[in-house]
Amino acid sequence: MQISAAGVVTLAAGKSLDFETTPSYTLVITATGASGSPGVANLTVNIKNVLEFGKTQYDVCMADGSTADTTVGTYTVKDNTGGATVTYAITSGNTNSDFTFTAAGELKVSTGKTLAQKTTEQYTVVLAATESGSPAVADLGSTTVSITVGTCGCSAVAATLGLTLLAVVVAVSA
Repeated sequence: MQISAAGVVTLAAGKSLDFETTPSYTLVITATGASGSPGVANLTVNIKNVLEFGKTQYDVCMADGSTADTTVGTYTVKDNTGGATVTYAITSGNTNSDFTFTAAGELKVSTGKTLAQKTTEQYTVVLAATESGSPAVADLGSTTVSITVGTCGCSAVAATLGLTLLAVVVAVSA
């Protein structure tokens, strides 16, 4: 963390904070006034816990003509903070309600829907996870899934399959 001459505390470029690693920081701030005598204050910065998906952005290619119940991918939070029920939802980008997000974290083509490149070639779907409980232990977590509908090349299919298999391995080992 860094502090400006105006007293604003910010996170240094390229740095990140993680509640699970360090839930709070105590900064010792020394300021020297015009008289030359220093003043010292302690500032405690508490980090909020958020539900975290594996990544903040996923890129997926779906074959033109993908039908109802076809799985786009599984997107679950990696650190449920203990015992509370996690609820998953689509918060934006679900054009024509073409997708559903299951309680198990699976993003699927909705019942009665078929993805058509000529209708919608690109979706940017924002997924969210919340915890039940009062108060909830962690704040809302979100991730974005960019879905391209069309003819998927081998590398796109391999990447999509790899992400799906990774999600299964993570879910099984958790």
